Amino acid sequence: MDKTLTLIRHAEALWNNHSNDHQRPLSQQGIEHACALAQELKRRSVVFDQIHSSDALRTEHTTTCLNQQLACPSNQIFVRDDLYCASARTLMEIIQQLDNQMQHIAIVAHNPGLTECCEELIGRQMAIFAPAAVVMMSLSVDDWRAVGASTCTRHQTVLL
Repeated sequence: MDKTLTLIRHAEALWNNHSNDHQRPLSQQGIEHACALAQELKRRSVVFDQIHSSDALRTEHTTTCLNQQLACPSNQIFVRDDLYCASARTLMEIIQQLDNQMQHIAIVAHNPGLTECCEELIGRQMAIFAPAAVVMMSLSVDDWRAVGASTCTRHQTVLL
């Protein structure tokens, strides 16, 4: 059975000179986009078995907005420091260690790692992930450890 991986870039964050990058909150527009994205995913009947989110404030807020609509069980939401500004290589290592009982997993993280990871999985260059953009991928594997270059058989981009 194919696995489904959804990569999500956090929504737009505020640029505030008084806080460090890790603590940047979503802007008002970012909150609106995260909520609209959640509604669109719900409209498409998307269900995540797990959500893995960077521990940056903006990704946690994006995950909260998503989960208000999608209702992933709270014990299946993981806030991870290793996803904060993770490289494509780190993202791939995280993906390869996911629980094989889970069929559809979402990762909420940052660029440029998301774009580079997605390009590796799809096997071609793509546009850079915009804030609150989503790429859902069907992967031709039944074991997360087998995920690698060009294992994506089809993908769908969701933009607002």
